[in-house]
Amino acid sequence: MQQRHTRFGDSSAPGSPRWTRRACIAGAGGAAAALAGCALHNAPPASAASAQSNPQPNPANAQTKVVFYAKPPNASVNQKTIIGIMQETLQPYYAANKGLYVDIIPEELPTTQIVASILAGEQMDIIYDNYFAPYAEQNLVLPLGSYFQRDNVDSSIWNKAQFALYNTAKGPMAVPVYTGTSAIAVNQNMFDQAGFNYPTADWTHQEFTAVCRQMAHPAGKTPIYGGTVFYYSNGPGQQGSWPFKAFGGNQVSPVGPPSQLSSTQNTAALNWLYEELFWPKVAAPNNVIGITQFVHDQCAMIDMDTWELLTFAQSLSGTPTKFDFLPYPVFPAGRATFCTADFYAIAANCKQPDIAWDLLRWVSTEPIWQRATFSFALLSPALNSLWGEWATKIQQVIPFFAGKDFTWFGDAASKGYAYPVEYYPYSDQRVWQMIGPYFQQLYTQQLSVAAAARTIDHAVNAFEASAKQSGQGQQVQSQLFPSVGGHTIAVVPPGL
Repeated sequence: MQQRHTRFGDSSAPGSPRWTRRACIAGAGGAAAALAGCALHNAPPASAASAQSNPQPNPANAQTKVVFYAKPPNASVNQKTIIGIMQETLQPYYAANKGLYVDIIPEELPTTQIVASILAGEQMDIIYDNYFAPYAEQNLVLPLGSYFQRDNVDSSIWNKAQFALYNTAKGPMAVPVYTGTSAIAVNQNMFDQAGFNYPTADWTHQEFTAVCRQMAHPAGKTPIYGGTVFYYSNGPGQQGSWPFKAFGGNQVSPVGPPSQLSSTQNTAALNWLYEELFWPKVAAPNNVIGITQFVHDQCAMIDMDTWELLTFAQSLSGTPTKFDFLPYPVFPAGRATFCTADFYAIAANCKQPDIAWDLLRWVSTEPIWQRATFSFALLSPALNSLWGEWATKIQQVIPFFAGKDFTWFGDAASKGYAYPVEYYPYSDQRVWQMIGPYFQQLYTQQLSVAAAARTIDHAVNAFEASAKQSGQGQQVQSQLFPSVGGHTIAVVPPGL
């Protein structure tokens, strides 16, 4: 699987390998694929057997072809098999759209390649990516507002905050592919050994912090952590806006200067993360401590994400570890946790946008496609209405999870407390390239929370004001998106 474009905040330290949801899924390898094998081969109608027995439309006979870059499942699954299953899933759509052929390409292309292909005029009707900012900044995808209005698409079928990410001043520009959310896995063995009661689902963030302190032994030869949260050691980057939302603030302010980390709410979020959790080493970012430490009783609670469940099951199968899931705690502004930002959109150079939209609408609003993807890939749904079915499927496919509480993953999405990243309006990646080191210095206590907040606010707001003044960020973008062959493409800065 190719490495894709990410923002600055996606590694545990500058220059170190990324640890992202794609790495987690791919890293599960053959063992994870084996755990999901019965789903892959026994899930009607999207099954390998039915895909072989039911011939697919012949591209040579098609009057119209739509090129659909679809999100692939686990990288260890044979691509030809996946294409067959996806084509089988489209049978109801083909039945209603004679003469159409969908060329499905289940690949995760780097953002650089997608952008370059669009600008070069290659046919990429429906694209998949997880980093929306470059497409919005460079007008590389088509507005969908007129289609939403014409077809009465109700955006409340998806997680509110995730859809809002793609709903720009030009209206909706993309739709969610899936909604990956986070909960907390509790190592009940460690609580039993310590003689403490298990935390409960109604806990507050103060109680979460207290439990972390209670369970942590940071000074030992092998440090014991109380917990982890979805956050990276060098800043929020691609880890979402949830800590700021949790305290009533915003990662990127919608009103006034874009960076307001010095506000009371945002400073409270940073104080909680750094002064109460990370600096005392009672809890850690989830790129520092994770499943390995959980299995070896070196961490009592870890952030658990829907895309990590296969890896989690693989790691714990055959061990005596006793566990269950809890929601993220209640904060001053309510519950808050992370959600993914993966999207489908129609490329700006699409020659047949009406046809592409019709397919995109079917894939994203009808349950057939999403039921298939969580049947053969266990991918969590984008549609709020399907979370119950997804939880049932997970427990059927992986009996290891029988009896565990999967409620919280779906609640985070359907009840609107799962939050994705927020993008700086004029040159998002350039901003993160600039401020990422400040977050790293904050993590290593070279900067206080107050000093880091002031420094980041000043740097971001001056930069964004300059970008706006220079023509909606175009001149600034050229530093990050240089011209190649007459076309502007996104590049990954050195060290990412």
